[in-house]
Amino acid sequence: MGLDASLTWSGFRFDRFVDESGADYSGSRLPGVPEYFAFVSFNYKNSGGFNAAFETLYSGSLFADNANGVSVPDYVVAALRATYDIQTAKLLLRPYVGINNLFNEKYNSNIRINSFGGRYYEPAPERNVYAGIVIRYTSASPR
Repeated sequence: MGLDASLTWSGFRFDRFVDESGADYSGSRLPGVPEYFAFVSFNYKNSGGFNAAFETLYSGSLFADNANGVSVPDYVVAALRATYDIQTAKLLLRPYVGINNLFNEKYNSNIRINSFGGRYYEPAPERNVYAGIVIRYTSASPR
């Protein structure tokens, strides 16, 4: 069992910034960068080949323009995934399944900074499930 966590604080502001039109953005927060960002992952692995992870990501609010007039709200998203390793002498089979945006949070996955016509927001996918299998074959090399 394991835990991974990180927290980032970013207090970025323009020291001096006057654009080509003469607008002064000095002192404004840097657009596109949240002040706080956090990640927490709980991981489980047993000796029988089962692995699971629950991940949570927090992104604080941010601005989408240099003037700090367009605000993007904060959000929390979670994901869950599991794998199972089946190992033989030469073959590894690893089926996996996962759920992204576990609690179906409404948020924007991409923000277009200073976008023309107010088209700043690109919505993130709703809850989605994926599955697959990794197949790895290793042949013995003659020596």
